[in-house]
Amino acid sequence: MKSDNINRKGILGYLLIFFTLFLTSQSHAVVTFEKWYGNTYWDEAKFVQQTTDGGYIIIGTTHNHGNDIWIIKTDSLGDTLWTKTYGGIYDDVGHFIQHIAEDEYVVVGYTRSFGIGTPTYANVYFLKINSSGDTLWTGAYGECYEESGFSCSYTGDDAYVICGLTTSYGSGCKVYIIKVGRNANVIWTKTFGGTHVNIGYSIQQTSDDGYIVAGGTNSYGAGYMDVYLIKTDIDGNVEGVEEASYQSPINDQLSVYPNPFTHYCSVAPWESDLQGQTPMIQIYDLSGRLVGTAISNTIGSSLKPGVYFLKAKGYRPKKVVKLR
Repeated sequence: MKSDNINRKGILGYLLIFFTLFLTSQSHAVVTFEKWYGNTYWDEAKFVQQTTDGGYIIIGTTHNHGNDIWIIKTDSLGDTLWTKTYGGIYDDVGHFIQHIAEDEYVVVGYTRSFGIGTPTYANVYFLKINSSGDTLWTGAYGECYEESGFSCSYTGDDAYVICGLTTSYGSGCKVYIIKVGRNANVIWTKTFGGTHVNIGYSIQQTSDDGYIVAGGTNSYGAGYMDVYLIKTDIDGNVEGVEEASYQSPINDQLSVYPNPFTHYCSVAPWESDLQGQTPMIQIYDLSGRLVGTAISNTIGSSLKPGVYFLKAKGYRPKKVVKLR
């Protein structure tokens, strides 16, 4: 995340915001006004939203005294009504702001000042502020490595879902989804993605009370980086697709060897439960479709090359890859 500061030497550190009014009767855009906000250091905006009073609220980062989240509230002509900075003594960066009530906003980004592992590693940073920019509460979320938040959505049950990235779970970078309550307490967390780069950039609640996440992946797909779209239910689950729900009471994980495999693989442990029942393995493809079941510890001979997820009662889901 230090890449925010790369290749910026020699560039004038002003924040340039263009507000453009498109007239349907014209073949070109008409600029209503242009405004600059900043100082002689590097300042930048990441997101802007129109507010109910006809003005605008802008979130970004100022490097005046280290990196701090910077929020600017303007009137309808872009004239500044107030500005505030947020963060601690280390790097704190704002990516997203959303108006959620008449006098409240939520803010998402990352912090190296607060939370686990800081300042070496970053945590998702979540703030709630009022219409004057005063902080109502804050939350920092993460584990032992890098986390960052890029978007959030207010839910119908007086909570919020945040999406971003984490490198704390398994290999690679995962899509990170967090649901938090009204006082920033964590309700659940989910991760999605393979062993390479997987990032969630935008999240919205859907009409069925689930969530849709858009981002990028180079763990799956056809090229170096592909669009990654994830649809979950209200609890953040995608049947057959997520590899781990890290707040699950289930502690055991299936062991698969070899993985990846070319013909078939063996699954262990393979023990009967207390009632003497051998667990049945369900096999899902990447779309979450059930493609087969198995009641022996050898699977894969009938599968086409691809990525699959194995599920069995009492065990965490396990990703397997069949090669050509």
